[in-house]
Amino acid sequence: MFSVLIHFAIFKIKKRKTYGNITFSGKKKAHADSIEKKCYKIVGKFEEFIPVTNDRNRLGFCLVKYMQGEGDPPEVLVKSTKVQLEGIAGEELATKLNEELNKI
Repeated sequence: MFSVLIHFAIFKIKKRKTYGNITFSGKKKAHADSIEKKCYKIVGKFEEFIPVTNDRNRLGFCLVKYMQGEGDPPEVLVKSTKVQLEGIAGEELATKLNEELNKI
C-alpha cells in the first residue's frame, strides 16, 4: 500500500513539473465586446424565466453558434435545448431573444 502511495506522489510531482505555470482551469476570458460575451449577457437578462444556470449557459452557447452561422435560430433553440422555462412561453422567449440579437 505504501509503495502505491509513493508512486502516486511521484507521478503527481512529475506531472506538476511538466505543466509548469499553466493554469488548469482551461477557461479563457472573452473580450467585453465579443460575440460570446454579448450572447451570454442576453441570456442572463432572462434569468427570472430561466432559473437553472446550466440551461442559461447551454442556451448562450447555442446563441453564439447561431451568431457565427453554425447553429439554429432561437425559435428552434428554445425547444431543442430543452430549457426549463418559468413564467414565459417558449415562443415569447424566442421572440425576445431575436429582438436582442438584432441589436448586436
